[in-house]
Amino acid sequence: MKKPVRLSAVFILILGFSLSCGGGGSGNPASSSSSSAGTAAGGSTSSGVGTGGASTATALASSVSGPNGLGSGTISIRYRLVDPQARPVDVRVEYTSDGSGWSPATAAAGSAGIRSLATLPAPGADHQFIWDSNVDLPGRFEPAVAVRVTPQGGVGAVATPFAVDNAPFAAGVSLTRRPYLQTMTSTSVIVVWKTAQPTESMVEYGGTVAVGQVARQAGARTDHALTLTGLAPGSVYYYRLTSASGPLTTRVAFRTAPASNVSDFTFIAFGDSGTGSPAQLALAQRMASDSFDLILHTGDVIYPAGEAQHYDARFFTPYADMLQRAPIFPAVGNHDLITLGLPYADAFHLPANNTLNTELYYSFEYGDAKFISLDTTVFGHVPFGPHMSWLQTELASNSRRWLIVYFHIPIFSSGTHGNDRVLEYNLLPLFEGYGVDLIITGHDHNYERFNPIKRFNNDPAFPGIPHIVTGGGGAGTRGVSSQADTAYAESCNHYTRFE
Repeated sequence: MKKPVRLSAVFILILGFSLSCGGGGSGNPASSSSSSAGTAAGGSTSSGVGTGGASTATALASSVSGPNGLGSGTISIRYRLVDPQARPVDVRVEYTSDGSGWSPATAAAGSAGIRSLATLPAPGADHQFIWDSNVDLPGRFEPAVAVRVTPQGGVGAVATPFAVDNAPFAAGVSLTRRPYLQTMTSTSVIVVWKTAQPTESMVEYGGTVAVGQVARQAGARTDHALTLTGLAPGSVYYYRLTSASGPLTTRVAFRTAPASNVSDFTFIAFGDSGTGSPAQLALAQRMASDSFDLILHTGDVIYPAGEAQHYDARFFTPYADMLQRAPIFPAVGNHDLITLGLPYADAFHLPANNTLNTELYYSFEYGDAKFISLDTTVFGHVPFGPHMSWLQTELASNSRRWLIVYFHIPIFSSGTHGNDRVLEYNLLPLFEGYGVDLIITGHDHNYERFNPIKRFNNDPAFPGIPHIVTGGGGAGTRGVSSQADTAYAESCNHYTRFE
C-alpha cells in the first residue's frame, strides 16, 4: 500500500487575519533554512560566554533587497545562537568581498557589534542583523560578499557568498514582463521575459553568484525565451537578465528539479485567481513569502475571458517575485478557453508532449513524482479520442513513486458547481485503476479536502484517492457545504501547500 500524502493548507482571510493549518518544507534555494528572526539589538546588558562550553552560531542565511544601480539595499542576515547553558552572548558580524580578510559590518545605528543576544540549547534562538548597504557597505562589491557571525569566545558561521547587485542597469532597455521560469527539469529550465525595446536575448547564470556562463540568442526581439541546459539535478543556480550594455535585473536563485530517486520536495497549488482584486494581490504577497519548489495553478488564470491584455496586470506582475524563482505549471480553466486558450498558450511555455501537440494538457516529472495536467472543460468530457489514449498511456507508463493529476473542473465538489458525473465516469476508472495518489482541482471558489474516495476499484489494498479543491485564489469566494466524503471545507481566499 502506498504511503499517505501529507498535506498542509494555508488559508488567507482578507482583512489581515491568517489561519494556518500546518507548515514546514523546503527552504529558499538562495539560503539556508531558518526560523523567523527576532530583533538583532537589545537584550540584557551582561556579556561574555563564561564557563561550561562555547556558544555556537548556526543556520546562517542571508538575503538582499533594495534598488539596483544606486549602491543601496537592505541585507538581512539571519542566524541561530546555541549555548549549552542558554546564556546571553556578544556577537560580532563581519563581511568579506574577496575572501582574504574580514571587516566589521556595522549596524545602521553605528554599533560595531551586537551585545548580549539570547542563546538557547539546540535548536537555539534565532536573530536577525539588518545591514543597510547604502550606509554601511563600503564601496561597490560586484559580484558578491560573504558574511560571518561569531559569538564571543565561540564558534562562528559563514553565509554562502551572496550577491550585492550594485552594477547599474543597462540604459535604453526596460522590462515589460519580469523573468519567469517554465518547464523546469532536473537538467534544464526555460527563462522567459519581455522588453519594451527590441534587444538580443541574454541570460548570465551559474552555480554561484559569480554566474560565469551566458546563454544568448542573436537577433533583436521583445519576446524572449532562453533554455538553460546542462544543469545538475537538485542544484542551486543564480541568473540575471543582461544585455550588451549591462544587466537588466538583479541576480535570482532557483533550484533545478531533483533526480528521479529523490522524493522530498514542496509545492503550492491555487486557482481561480486572475481578477486583479485586493484579495488576489494579498494572497500573492503571502505566497511570495513562502518557500516551495514549484507551483501548480488549477485554472482560470485570467478573468473574465483569458484575454491577452490582462496577463501582465492580473498574473505576471502580482506573482513576479515567486515566478522568477520557482517554475509554474498551470492547468487551463473554462475562462481561459473563452479566447480558445490562445493567450494562455502564448503566455506559457509548457511541455506539449501529446499526440495533438497542444499545451492544454501535458505531463511532467519532478523528482520521484509524475504530474499530469488535464483540460476538463472540453477534452475531459469527451470519453474517447487521442487525448484519452494519451492519458491511459501516461498513467500506465508511470515509473515514479508519486502520481498526481490536476485540472480545473472537479469530479467531486460541495461548492457551487457540485459533482461532475461525466468526469467521474470518464476519468475516475482510469485514475483508480492506475493508482493515482492525489487529484487537485479548482473551479469552485473555496477549499475542500475529501477523504480518500474509490468508486471503481474493488481491490481492498487500494486506499482510494484524496481529492482537493483549491479555487480560492482571489476571484471571489462562494459558499461551500459538505458531503459524505468531505474531510474539511471552508469558503475563503487561500492557497494550498503540499509536502
